[in-house]
Parts: sequence; C-alpha cells; structure tokens
Amino acid sequence: MVEPRRLTTRLPPLSQTSGYNNALLRFKKRFRDPKEADDLRFTCNIMADRRVVRGTTFCPTGVDPRDLPLVKQEAARRFKGTPKSSRHCIRRIGTPPPVSGRRHEHIQTQHFLEEAIEKPPSVEVSCQTDLFLDKPATPRYVPCKTGIDGWTQIYKGDLFDFDTEVLPILEVLTSKTLEQAVLEVLEEEEMASLRTEQERFRASHAEDATEIQRLEEREVRLGAEKEARTKQHSLALSALRDTQDRIAAATLSRGYLRDLLPSVLEGLQRAGYLVDEIRADVEQGFLPWLENQVQGHSGQTLEGRAVLSNILKVVLMTRAEAYKTSGEAGSNFGRGSADKTTISEDSENLIPFNLEPSELPRKHSSVDLITLYENSLEEMGDETENDF
Repeated sequence: MVEPRRLTTRLPPLSQTSGYNNALLRFKKRFRDPKEADDLRFTCNIMADRRVVRGTTFCPTGVDPRDLPLVKQEAARRFKGTPKSSRHCIRRIGTPPPVSGRRHEHIQTQHFLEEAIEKPPSVEVSCQTDLFLDKPATPRYVPCKTGIDGWTQIYKGDLFDFDTEVLPILEVLTSKTLEQAVLEVLEEEEMASLRTEQERFRASHAEDATEIQRLEEREVRLGAEKEARTKQHSLALSALRDTQDRIAAATLSRGYLRDLLPSVLEGLQRAGYLVDEIRADVEQGFLPWLENQVQGHSGQTLEGRAVLSNILKVVLMTRAEAYKTSGEAGSNFGRGSADKTTISEDSENLIPFNLEPSELPRKHSSVDLITLYENSLEEMGDETENDF
C-alpha cells in the first residue's frame, strides 16, 4: 500500500509586539534543507485536512460532502484506524485566537482583490437614440482671452502695394518658367544621349552575342573534332594492339611449330597423308614400266646371247674341224682362240646392261630414265651389229 503524501509547512516566528504575525506562510521548498532543524519540521495527513475537497465530483455544488452521514461515518472509522502518533501530530488548523482588546479581520493577500460573493450585482439600463443622428463636429478649441483689446485705422496702400509686391511674384514666375524650359531642354538632350547610348549598347550587345555564338560554335566544332580525333586515335591504338597481338601470336605459334612441324610432317608422311608427286610418279608409274622394259630387254639380250653363243660354238667347231682336215689347225685355232677371247670380252661388256631395279638411278625423272634406256639400247644394238 502506498503511503499518503504528507504536507510539510513551516510556521513563521511570532512577532514581538503582538501575539499574532500577519506575515504569510512560506510555501514548501522543492528540496529539503539538510541544515534545517528537525524540530521545525511538521507533518500532517492531507486526507484529514479540511481544505481538501472530498467526495464525488458529480454531487451538487451547494452541498458539502463532509456533512453527509456516510462520509462522517467513514471519517470516524478511518480516524479510529489511524495510529495515535498520527492523531496527535502538530497541525496548523486555523488562526490562533486574538488577544484581549483585539479582533480578527479577513483580508485578501492575493495580487488581485476579489469580492467573495455568490452573485455579483447587475443592473439593466436602456436608452433610445436616433439612428440617423450624426455626431456633431467637435468645435475648435479657443483659449480664453487674456489681453486687452485695442484699435487702429489702416488706410488704402498702408498694408499692400501691388506694384511693389508683384515684382517678386513676377520674378519667381519668370524664373521658374525659364528654369522649367531649360530643364525640359536638358532632359530632351539627356534622353537623346541616353537613346544613343542605348543604341550603342544594343549594338555592342548584339556584337557580343554574335561573338559568343561564334565562340560556342567553334567550341562545339573543336569538341566534335577532338572527339573524332580521340575516337580515331583509340581505333588506331586498338588496331595497333590487335596487330601486335597477331604478330605476337604468329611469332609464338611459329616458334612453337618450329620444333613441332618436323615431327608432325614425318608422322603425316608415315600415315600417307603427305605424298611427293614426283616420287609417287616415279615409284608408281616409271619404275614398274622400267622393270617391265628391263626384264623384256634382258630376256631378249639373254636369248640373243644364247643364240650367239650357240652360233659361235657351231662356227668354232666347224672351223676346228676344217683346220684339222686342212692341216692348219694350229694357227687357225690360235686365231679362233683370239676371236673367242674377243667375243668373250664383248660378251662381258654387254653384261652391265642387265641391270637390276634396285641398281637404277633414283635421282632422275622418268623422261631422263627413258632417254638413258633408249641410248643404252642403241649402243647395245650397235655393239651387237659390230659383233655380227
């Protein structure tokens, strides 16, 4: 349960001249002063203070809720339930009684005085005024006369002489007219000079605008040219970079293929993908024909040699028999031996034409080989005719 808040007040000291001090009570400070004496602190229960309005707010304003029976019973019950220490607490209930020979008077100490009555007096007053009646003009203030009146006689010409008084007026009028005319002429000249200056300024402004436009166009043209040159330079740099990249790639690939190409070509040649046309022509066309021709010619040569050997044998045998019969066998036989030796030597000379295919030259073309073979045949034919 929350303990009710206690209101602490401080009583002012009593006056030395009277038993009651008219000074106001000081309000409670926000923070307590630790140097203040404990005997000057007083506490009381705010719930028992008569200045606190209690009860519901819906009750009539003219009825004091403390006068109700239920409220009184509740207050008595609460008073009985409170401890004795709180019952006998020092409280400021009211003003102490006056001393003998004096009486109390109720006064207000607020900044604004108020009359404490329930209903202020009011009086109704009515009047009727004309709606169309205007307020009269306020008369001019006329002070009271304080001097003594006197009189005098003024004749014609004493106060005003036209011929004398009109001269300054005429001088002012003529001077003002002439001055106004001069000012108008000066104004016209100034306006003309201003118009001339304005025209000159407009012409200068037009020239400046034309020059600014020309400079802007020149700047735009230079910017476009600069952009085109920059783009062209970037394209040239990109082309040069591409060319350098291609050259570097070609150099790199050439250096890489320099060691790889022989082995690749050798492998392709072994696989049969790369064929030398001359070599293929010689191996597939000329060599088979040459072998056939050589074999045929060799066969003819061998047959001719065999026939020639048989003929020689027959001739030698016939000559030998003839020599034996004629008695000249010795000399004829010796001549026959020489002839035989010659024929044998010729026969040995013909042997080199019986060439094998593996012994043929391979560094000549098919036309050269055919020409060489025909020449060999012609030489062999000539030698055969000489033998015969």
